[in-house]
Amino acid sequence: MARSGTWGTAHAEHRPEDVVYGNVLGDSRVEAALLVGCDTGGETAGGRLAWAYLVFTSEEHELRLVGTITPQQYLGGHASAFDGIELDSGRVTAHESWHRKNDPTCCPSGKAVTTWTPGDDGTLEAGSPRITA
Repeated sequence: MARSGTWGTAHAEHRPEDVVYGNVLGDSRVEAALLVGCDTGGETAGGRLAWAYLVFTSEEHELRLVGTITPQQYLGGHASAFDGIELDSGRVTAHESWHRKNDPTCCPSGKAVTTWTPGDDGTLEAGSPRITA
């Protein structure tokens, strides 16, 4: 459980089975992206508050956060999610799913792709989402 200034008490989780690997920074190291989320503690899609991928690299035997990949397409009402991400040299491609106004909580019909690239400071910056469905 965690405390949020926006949502109050929330259930936080990580999904180690959904870790994705790739060489985003284009060097000899491999970065890892860990899917994390939080919800109200309920067991339904309506309780979902947020999803994100945390992208880490290793420097001098310690983890360093490269960036937090969050869904960029959001109309309000329900948390946007991911259909997956890809870590490639020089970019992270996030495949997002989001709820349109009349979508039920179980089934977002909106799809978008956002490409994230390393900025001058070595952290990830989001491009504009491209709506695909």
